Amino acid sequence: MGVQADRLDPILSKGEMPEGRLTIEAMRHPGQPPAHTRVMASLIALISGAILLLSLGATTASVLRPARAAFSLLCHGIEGRCFILDGTPMPVCARCIGIYGGAFLSAVMSLVRPRAGAGGSHAILPILAILPVAIDGATQALGMRESTNLLRVATGAFAGVLLTWWIVQKSAMKSK
Repeated sequence: MGVQADRLDPILSKGEMPEGRLTIEAMRHPGQPPAHTRVMASLIALISGAILLLSLGATTASVLRPARAAFSLLCHGIEGRCFILDGTPMPVCARCIGIYGGAFLSAVMSLVRPRAGAGGSHAILPILAILPVAIDGATQALGMRESTNLLRVATGAFAGVLLTWWIVQKSAMKSK
């Protein structure tokens, strides 16, 4: 009945099950990220998708409009930086829509087409991900130019995709 702890990792890495017990890691296909990474990606997709749907609902559904105040915890919601739907500004700015949308897409893609250990652990990647956001924000803050919602959503989506991908890859590599 007893499988030694030091034998557990080699057994599971070969895809065998210790003493007939089925574990999540034993069911993992080659190249698929570990269970904790799949759970994290699922949570990122769930949370970012919920924020997107609720912000859309708080803009278009009158029953959800009182919930708009809760979005101030997530975003500044400056009207000039928000998309307008049916004459009502969304409670989340264009950049945050891009970040949450990019995070959602990246998390879903990591679940649908997993690439465990496919790189992405470089410490410079998060800096590269937020660089376009920083440049856009800084040049606007310095009065050099006025940004547009299209540029805000694009830089936000770029950051959301890369940061989420980096987090998921970093998590998958921790188990190796």
